[in-house]
Amino acid sequence: MLIPQLRFCANATAPIDKFIRLILTCPTIIDYWMWGRIYSEHYTVSYAFIQCNKKMDNYAVKVLMLADGREVILSTGEFDFSKQDFEYNSRAKHSYPKKLTISVPDQLEANLSVKEVLEAKDILNNFSPVLRFIAKNVLRLKPGYFRLSSDFDINVTRGDKANREMGTTLHEIVMFKSAE
Repeated sequence: MLIPQLRFCANATAPIDKFIRLILTCPTIIDYWMWGRIYSEHYTVSYAFIQCNKKMDNYAVKVLMLADGREVILSTGEFDFSKQDFEYNSRAKHSYPKKLTISVPDQLEANLSVKEVLEAKDILNNFSPVLRFIAKNVLRLKPGYFRLSSDFDINVTRGDKANREMGTTLHEIVMFKSAE
């Protein structure tokens, strides 16, 4: 069978091969993912949130790292990740959360508020009309991409000392299904 062979083709570089690998892997187990980094005067926060679909029991893969300068003070997969205030974008054909909150009780709270959509696209527009038709109408795929600029407010607690810092950051979202 041709398609499974293409799925595992290590040297596939043609757009059709990339498209086939995309449609055979990510949407079959993932609804959406969000990731980014926050750089403030003293802290670096790096996070990823991958929401798997019902085939994977709606499991959420979470990765979070917090550093104070060069010292990593938190590295975990256990944190709360909330999304609020969704807004529809016609270019990506999806709604994105205008507010994100990442929190680890008694250690970190990071709030991101989107101030600008830097890039939004329907990923299928990168492919030929035939492949777009197959993806949309046969496979029922609807992949969207966002690159966002947000204001952030982070609160870090270490022992009995709390520190608050603010600034601006970039982060990204890829969606195959709604995150609402």
